[in-house]
Amino acid sequence: MSRVRPLKNLSLGCPDVKAFPEPQYNIIKDIRDAINTNLPTATSVATDTIAEVTSGSGVTITGQLKPVSSTVALTKAMSGSTIILATLSGNTVTLPAAVVGLTYTFARTASLTSATSTITTSGTDVFKGAILMKKDATADKIYTTTTANVITETFTTVTGGIVGSTVTVTCIATGVWALTGSLIYSGTVANPLS
Repeated sequence: MSRVRPLKNLSLGCPDVKAFPEPQYNIIKDIRDAINTNLPTATSVATDTIAEVTSGSGVTITGQLKPVSSTVALTKAMSGSTIILATLSGNTVTLPAAVVGLTYTFARTASLTSATSTITTSGTDVFKGAILMKKDATADKIYTTTTANVITETFTTVTGGIVGSTVTVTCIATGVWALTGSLIYSGTVANPLS
């Protein structure tokens, strides 16, 4: 039978004392020591500022909450932001050229009452991923793509456009945006990807 030893400070600074059989004690201790040895020492934190954008209505960039017009070309400096889609008559959003690591989340805070909203890639960039379509008391529908370059929400609510809809895009390779999202609709569902 293995000898039982107490293990102090196992949780990286937590003063709990636990009892483990010696083989597990040694493995956990080695892991803890490796983590403590390899932790970087933070002396300063780099911060980025979202660039100033044109004042307008309908889209808000979170971070420093900069309002922009309902037609907006996002910049690399806005990466990591949540774009608030609030224009009742729709938004036209264009992504920058896909560079690995760029990411944007879009959240609809007001349902469309006319027109459409679009999120479009730059040039020949494409979306790869899926959109989940949601409606009360109706089976969910999933649309996938490897070639679409436009996400469209319509005021007729067949492709989303209802408050609470969200989409996230993240560049995972040159020219490729990974796509996930959940669009809420109320009519007869249709594919929002083209």
